[in-house]
Amino acid sequence: MVPPKQNKPVALWHGRVISEGRFFSHVHEISQSLPAAVCGLNLCEDRYRFLVAFLALQLRGQRTVLPPNQTEKVIAELIDRYPSAYLLTDPEDRRDAAAERFVVAPDVDDPGRNRMAQPPVVRSDPIAAISYTSGSTGLPVGHEKSWGVFQKGAELALKSLDLKYRSWTVVATVPPQHMYGLETSIVWPFFSDLVMDAGRPFFPEDIRRTLTSSPFPCLLVSTPCHLKACIESDIRWGNVAMVLSSTAAMDEALAEKVEQRFEAPLYELFGSTETLSFAWRHSVEQQRWRLYSGMELTEQDGCVLLQGGHLPGAVPLDDLLAIHSEHEFSVVGRRSGIIKIGGKRSSLAELNRRLTDIEGVEDGLFFNRNDDASTHRLGAIVVSELPRSMIVQALRCSLDELFLPRPMLFVDRIPRNALGKVVKAELERLIAVASGGTGHVADSTPPTAAEVRN
Repeated sequence: MVPPKQNKPVALWHGRVISEGRFFSHVHEISQSLPAAVCGLNLCEDRYRFLVAFLALQLRGQRTVLPPNQTEKVIAELIDRYPSAYLLTDPEDRRDAAAERFVVAPDVDDPGRNRMAQPPVVRSDPIAAISYTSGSTGLPVGHEKSWGVFQKGAELALKSLDLKYRSWTVVATVPPQHMYGLETSIVWPFFSDLVMDAGRPFFPEDIRRTLTSSPFPCLLVSTPCHLKACIESDIRWGNVAMVLSSTAAMDEALAEKVEQRFEAPLYELFGSTETLSFAWRHSVEQQRWRLYSGMELTEQDGCVLLQGGHLPGAVPLDDLLAIHSEHEFSVVGRRSGIIKIGGKRSSLAELNRRLTDIEGVEDGLFFNRNDDASTHRLGAIVVSELPRSMIVQALRCSLDELFLPRPMLFVDRIPRNALGKVVKAELERLIAVASGGTGHVADSTPPTAAEVRN
């Protein structure tokens, strides 16, 4: 590990610059006061406190458990799974939980914390984190990652995107508990000259204020869903050096609008909770994805395997990929999302794109009406004021008749999380309610920021 530099900025916290020396002091301070346990659930939304807790757990030889969201049900399930675990939270967190709580509150106001502190010695081989998938395709699944894997993955990504020596502020709208947020806003700054912004701005105006208040140019880390909301606002953007997007593929038209409005290049990352990110593309110039140096894709028994780079072994991917060369590939769809009807084939991702491309459709997605995956009968759930007949007619222009949705259910909103994903259990509940009633779920109350964050 590189020796600390007293004045090197690590984070921006409520307008203050946290130096590397002060940061290491906070890590040692929190580590010495942690309870004795095997692991802790890091629920800190303040990104700086999250990082301090993440490193402090490593120093104590404890694992960080990262929940897919912070709903009471999910936290209770993880406490049942890890009965000796405790919660690490922000001071303002007042939730009730059947587990011991440790409040992460390093004394950032103490001027004595400016003194130099030795960097934490973190072993690369023990498990550092257990990260859970979002549950968008089923039950959340935990995946273990070592500190060495995080470091190697960060080095490959930073080199591919030429970010290692950029003195930019990372402003992220995604939670640090999600692998995309963890990689880009927590791990990358630790292994580069990037500076973390401790906040998590949500609304477009909050994002604008965070960007313009930074003393450094900014790397904005977000999602297609969030970026679309930003460019549809009347806000004038500034101080953005680069925009980064992931969690879902972005179409070229939206990518061009993002670059125009932010006046900065947009890059997309490709990866998963299982693999970390492993490929990138400049969206307005490239439809194909480019692998990080040292990564390798191979096909075996109808499955694509990823290996090399930061991975300790080969990982089977849920994505169907077309491999064009040793460096480039394109995405066909997900193995679980391929639809075959009457000898014809499509993917849920492509069907969803065709639906939401219709002018007047605010949101929507297709779903499989059958439990039997071998027999597909498609329905769709839609947020729109358009009549059903007009939406069907628009779909006929781009889809085979076999893929037209029957039925089409109208709702006021689709419950998406902060990453724009829909948890499978929530979708099934919404479909059941809509199908059992009039086909329209009355919900005129818009989601609160807290609801969308979860």
